[in-house]
Amino acid sequence: MALTIFRYPFEVDCHPRRHHRIRRTQSETEDEYKFNLVMPGVNRDAVRVDVVGGKLKISVTRDGASEAQWMSLPKYADRSEIAAKAKNGVLEITIKKKSKDQTKKIELQERIELKDSAYKLDYSVPGAGADDVQVSVTGPRLIINAQGGKMDFFDDFRRTLITPSDADSANVTAALKDGILLIQIPKLEPVSVPVEKGQATESDELYVAHFKTPGIPPEKIEVSRVGRKVEIEGKQSDSMRDKDYYSSIETEFSESIYLPESVDLENTRAVAENGVLAITAPVLESERPRELAVQSEA
Repeated sequence: MALTIFRYPFEVDCHPRRHHRIRRTQSETEDEYKFNLVMPGVNRDAVRVDVVGGKLKISVTRDGASEAQWMSLPKYADRSEIAAKAKNGVLEITIKKKSKDQTKKIELQERIELKDSAYKLDYSVPGAGADDVQVSVTGPRLIINAQGGKMDFFDDFRRTLITPSDADSANVTAALKDGILLIQIPKLEPVSVPVEKGQATESDELYVAHFKTPGIPPEKIEVSRVGRKVEIEGKQSDSMRDKDYYSSIETEFSESIYLPESVDLENTRAVAENGVLAITAPVLESERPRELAVQSEA
């Protein structure tokens, strides 16, 4: 019996696919972010860059196979100002910075008109004058700085508070009198959202949230919006009576959601049909997924 011995028995079909790890470096200036992705042997036509939500999707095609890498955008990235350029095996992505939240200093008054529905904060600052207390607003953050002053009747403190979602941070008022610091934050007024008959389908241009509301007709559903918070309430009563029998069925529905920052709040709509309610809002154009044109440079 002859025994056949292969010199390299595992050589046949032993060509594993090489996985290319994309090396990345990044830098930052006062005006922009810059990312360099090292991809030797890859030309511009083999690279695709998409902006999807708060991320970049970099797709590369090599030897007929496609692979993708996701990269989160920095906090202050301006999605509308992103450029990509391929040069000598390096993909350079430049992202302009958007303006940071502006800080608004709140002028201290001696007296403010209090509103029942507003949020209120008070601090004891005996001996402190207007020069010893600073109140400011940066985006949703309320910042309070207080110093004990010459008399040093209280310890210096600094507070940074996140205002509620229904707070009108643009109209904060503050008063300092008799050693008491009073801060008032008005609440946003609810906006009624009419419920129309119809259906809605989510897309890159439209944000949609669906809710099941069986047994409740559209005219019995109330929708209101306060800032990004949408509140939904529905109620329907049905009764049946015959000579010897009476029944009553009451259906109630209550729900709330927060709309994402990527949508146009002013154009929030509600449509209902066949026991399904849809809350819709257009996605801001700057937030919609899009493909970046990758430039090339010899």
